[in-house]
Amino acid sequence: MLSLVKTAEEISITEHHKRVRALRCVVSDDPSVQLHHCKGGSMVELLGAAGNPGVGKKVSDWLVIPLNWRYHTGDFGIDNGQGPYKDKAAWEAAFGTQVGHLVQVSLALGYDVFHRAGYPTIRMPHLQHLHGRD
Repeated sequence: MLSLVKTAEEISITEHHKRVRALRCVVSDDPSVQLHHCKGGSMVELLGAAGNPGVGKKVSDWLVIPLNWRYHTGDFGIDNGQGPYKDKAAWEAAFGTQVGHLVQVSLALGYDVFHRAGYPTIRMPHLQHLHGRD
C-alpha cells in the first residue's frame, strides 16, 4: 500500500518552506509571516563560525523561522539593524533565541531541521523523538 506520509528525508526544501510559511509567527502568533534565515546570535553559539557566514550570505535554507514582518524587517525586526534591537543578541533577549525558535519549528513540523540542514551531530534533547522519522 502506498503511504501518503512523507519521511523527513523525502521533504524538499520548497515543501519545507511552504510548511514553515503555514506556521504562525514564533514571536507574535500572527498568521501573516515571512521566512527568516537564522544566523548570528545563538546560531554562532551552536554552530561556531558556520552560524554567521557573513553579510549577504545565509546559513542553510532549512534553518528558517516564521516571523511577522514587524519582527523580521519592521520596527522590531531582527534584520533591520535599527531601533531597540540593533543586534541579534538584543533581539534574542527580547523575543527568544533563534535556536529555540528552530526547535519550536522542528516540533511543529515533526522533523529535525538541524539534521536536514546537514548538522546530524547536533542533537537537541527536545528533538530526540523525531530522529526515528529521519
